[in-house]
Amino acid sequence: MGATGSAPTPYKPLDDLELLARCSGASRRPGRPEAEAFLRFRAHEAPVLGAGALQQAVEAVQAERFTPWPIAPADCGLPSAQVADRVRGALLGAAAADACGLATEFLSRAKAEEFYGLGFDYRPGCALYPDSHRAFFPQGDWTDDTDQLLLVLQSLLACGGLPDQQDFARRLKQWARHGFQQLGDRCGSGLGKTVGKVVDAKGFEEAPVECAERIWRNNGCNLAANGAVMRAALCGVPMFWDLDCSERAAVAFCQVTHFDTRCVASCVCVSIAISCLLSGWTCEKAVAEGVERAANHLDAEHMDDFKWYTSVDRTLDQLNLDEPHSIGYTFKALACGLHALRSDATFAEAIHEVVARGGDADTNAVVCGALLGCARGAGAVPAAWVDAMPYKGWLEAWATQALHASGCANPPA
Repeated sequence: MGATGSAPTPYKPLDDLELLARCSGASRRPGRPEAEAFLRFRAHEAPVLGAGALQQAVEAVQAERFTPWPIAPADCGLPSAQVADRVRGALLGAAAADACGLATEFLSRAKAEEFYGLGFDYRPGCALYPDSHRAFFPQGDWTDDTDQLLLVLQSLLACGGLPDQQDFARRLKQWARHGFQQLGDRCGSGLGKTVGKVVDAKGFEEAPVECAERIWRNNGCNLAANGAVMRAALCGVPMFWDLDCSERAAVAFCQVTHFDTRCVASCVCVSIAISCLLSGWTCEKAVAEGVERAANHLDAEHMDDFKWYTSVDRTLDQLNLDEPHSIGYTFKALACGLHALRSDATFAEAIHEVVARGGDADTNAVVCGALLGCARGAGAVPAAWVDAMPYKGWLEAWATQALHASGCANPPA
């Protein structure tokens, strides 16, 4: 009989989770026990999907067949190849910026600077502030913001490019419970409070808007979170040449979870800007059209606030993005996106400016990334950022489906 050794001690993830909850800022540095606990816990709870399983997930998307959307008229403004590049740019830009934003999400600007240092090169897959929030996302992955952006796209593909609130509600509830199971998710990690409340409401799948309105009223008609604007960009892609259609889509998808007119206005502004950019409008004109149409959805009591946040003179410092009681305000995310679109900074510079300020950094960044990626095309999104996202192939497969549906790429055989 050979010699026998003692059995290895089974891993106890709750011990590491408790350690992360207790540790102070100084103890989070690389090499410290708390930082090692973060890496162990993430590897156990949020492992990156293996290459074989990922390839199966990509092939499953590629095998899907959807009804084509109406084809853009010949005089819509841009050649189809350029439209395709901008659609890809919007999706890749959103996801890459989202993955960057996870680094400082929910941190103050001061805490982010203390841990990462000034001028840190935020990018997908960079070393993360080790805590229990970031430990539930695979290394380099995007967050719930891009997940929900993809849910909007999947619903649009399934419904001929038109908004179907019940279809989206069903997809959202399924995702909240299980995440994208084909990518190894166990649930919809990072789900926001407003979306969570609405999705869990009785009758949500049958009457989502009524549930969203009820929860909004129960909160004193003051629930203007950013969980809808973060997913609004792709509402502006199908029939982008018809701004009324893009506006209706933005309203419909928003109100599935967010009934407040400030949320609706934010979504309309982003969706319209995307549509205008796909039509070849300048950034300045795209922003102006989005702001004008968005204002039509606002109550008078919110108009001054909207004008302040969307002003061309607004700076990121003035937005006070890490103010603890308002980090998730929908106008803050919108203002970040408009600031980026008006900026001459590179894609990376614009995203770094937002992420370094902490707050709800991934949501602020995802709006910036979608708008900038659309305005400048997929080539503006740093290739290294895209390559660092573990599920980029799956993301690209969905982007290709959108291009097939819109007639910007040849349909699959």
